[in-house]
Amino acid sequence: MDNINNNSNGDIDMTNLAVFGGMDINENQLPTPASFSKRIERLALDNNLTHIEACLYWCEENGLEPEDVSHLINASLRDKIRYEAEQKNFLKKQNALPI
Repeated sequence: MDNINNNSNGDIDMTNLAVFGGMDINENQLPTPASFSKRIERLALDNNLTHIEACLYWCEENGLEPEDVSHLINASLRDKIRYEAEQKNFLKKQNALPI
């Protein structure tokens, strides 16, 4: 992990690493969890996508598998994805305490 450095955009510069997730990423950079969340929020808002769709779109555009970016999903984004999945019956709804 010594080869990973943050650049001025807050992204993790991984140019010194040869392979990530089975693909060559010499020219690519992975965002930090915070910047990834902001990018997904902006994609979802600007393009009227769910957060799930925005994550999948971002992965496709950047040539990554969703499994490769799972560590970039912070708690806030995870909660939004879970809520959307529950609303679409992809996941069983969790019981919530009445307030």
